[in-house]
Amino acid sequence: MIVRSFRSASVISLSFIVIGCGGGGGGSSAVADDPVIPAPTLEAPALLDTVTQIYTQGVATEPFVFTNTGGGSLSSCSATTLPDGLAVEVSVDTETCQIFGTPLTVQSATEYTVTGTNATSSSSATVSILVQLAASTDPLDIALRNLIDQQQLTGDPSTGRNLSNIEEPIAQLGKALFYAKNLGGQQDTACASCHHPSLGGGDNLSLPVGVDAVSATGAVSADLLGPGRFHSSADGVSIIPRNSPSVFNAGMWDSGMFWDSRVQSIDGLNANSGARGTLAGIVTPDSVDALSADINLPSSVSLANAQARFPVVSEAEMRGSFTPAADAQTLRQSLATRLAQSNLSWQPLFEAAFGDGAVSYDRIAEALAAFEESMVFVENPWKHYVEGDYTALSDQQKDGAILFFTRAQDGGGDCSECHSGDFFTDEDHHIVAFPQLGIGKGDGGTADEDYGRERVSGDDRDRYHFKAPSLLNVALTAPYGHSGSYQTIAQVLNHYDNPDRELSDYFGGNINAPGTVFDGVGDFCALAQIQSLMAKTGQNCNSVFNSLNPNAIANSARALDFQNDPQASSTFPNINLGGQERNQIEAFLEALTDPCIENRVCLDPWIIDEGDRGAYPDTLPLIGYDESGRES
Repeated sequence: MIVRSFRSASVISLSFIVIGCGGGGGGSSAVADDPVIPAPTLEAPALLDTVTQIYTQGVATEPFVFTNTGGGSLSSCSATTLPDGLAVEVSVDTETCQIFGTPLTVQSATEYTVTGTNATSSSSATVSILVQLAASTDPLDIALRNLIDQQQLTGDPSTGRNLSNIEEPIAQLGKALFYAKNLGGQQDTACASCHHPSLGGGDNLSLPVGVDAVSATGAVSADLLGPGRFHSSADGVSIIPRNSPSVFNAGMWDSGMFWDSRVQSIDGLNANSGARGTLAGIVTPDSVDALSADINLPSSVSLANAQARFPVVSEAEMRGSFTPAADAQTLRQSLATRLAQSNLSWQPLFEAAFGDGAVSYDRIAEALAAFEESMVFVENPWKHYVEGDYTALSDQQKDGAILFFTRAQDGGGDCSECHSGDFFTDEDHHIVAFPQLGIGKGDGGTADEDYGRERVSGDDRDRYHFKAPSLLNVALTAPYGHSGSYQTIAQVLNHYDNPDRELSDYFGGNINAPGTVFDGVGDFCALAQIQSLMAKTGQNCNSVFNSLNPNAIANSARALDFQNDPQASSTFPNINLGGQERNQIEAFLEALTDPCIENRVCLDPWIIDEGDRGAYPDTLPLIGYDESGRES
């Protein structure tokens, strides 16, 4: 006998996928003096723990069965609100609860709870249900689906990763630490100074400003974030040579972190997918050489854990003038000691996360990593499209995706050659010859170039090579490039189409002509940070250019020559994309944005704001605000 409980009467042609499930025991209660009937225990078929079942459009689903492996006869089954068109039933004869029907609306994977009940008790199990459209007959969808299958894309780079949830105690500790100016040597800088969730996980600046931050009026402004944040030097120019990468989806990196991967798994590009560096040792700037794991790191730490140890030792980023003679390890321990002594309110957070209140930098790094790795923002239209919702992208975005994933020799943009996989990066280092801005890293004859990966590998073939960034949420992570030299995606695509032309336009002169000088009106002047510097100092663009790096044109020309060398490892294919095609690719890239990061309310779990000040463990939280005085 089957007893049914329906949710909907109408039916349309849709298919659905049931992904995995697990059994669970429920509590029981019995009436006094009555015999206790054991609680029914529900379990899903073992096959569905690892195999995805796909149902065909227009065909009702076969029942998804939860079996009672406990005692007592099932009398009813119920479920949390299922997708429209699906229902749950009890089969008394077979001792199962079954989900059946024809789903009516498309949805991404969502977890549901099914409960079986007998005379005196109940038991629950969960199932994740994804509802997708049937295969499309639109030529665009067919072409794009073929590329998705060829490149084995799933749309979700977080699958199979052991990432923290923001509600876990260790992530909550990490959140407090991420906003702790007490981790800045001069107590004027926190991780969030350059990586704030409201600013795309970065700072919206071409080049970040760490210690000694001031406003346009010169007032000390440690909590001022983004445009309008300047260094306290007379010209206000940043003393940090590279752009701040977004902290979003930090738990997706498996090979390395930083623009030059100076924190990298021993396994390099052969690192196990999903391991986050935990299965091998990690090479860091503290290693004895470029091939040896950092012996200071605890075993099995993630890349994010290792990375969290280095901004605090950088004088320009967070250290400032704090303990200038101390080595890196001594400095970190000094910060941990100061944090522990600053306010006993930190100890309950450490106790909740680790079982006791002891404070060490190893624990600080672990908590920071847990917080950063909890920032998973992958629920974008592209993911929904790959999962089967063919309405998630516009035709322009579909055309852009086809160009993005198609090889140059086949008429495409060849973008996925470097920005591959569900995370949209191969994690390798490439030379793209973006304009060389900023003070550099001390390389070259004028000591103001940045040789990129060569600084880590020691191999001059890696000169000017930088790690391919992930393109997830790229529309909200400008400016772009290792020195933040381009303000828009359109500029980046124009550069890829013709680097020589774009560099010439950028500096207002022929980049290939010896002795070219800046004309004072090139695209460089349109950068938001340059505009701000001009407004603050009263200088013209030419003066700001010379303050930032007067050798930027010559340095950029050398990078372009290196890139154009036929022997270079990353020579651009001759893609020759037209303006319409570049617009299509840009439209596709906008479909990689998780709408949560555009919604301050949605981001709230990852932000410390004024409302949290009273409960914060000490008196030095970073409560960010913009140049208009609005809270971040």
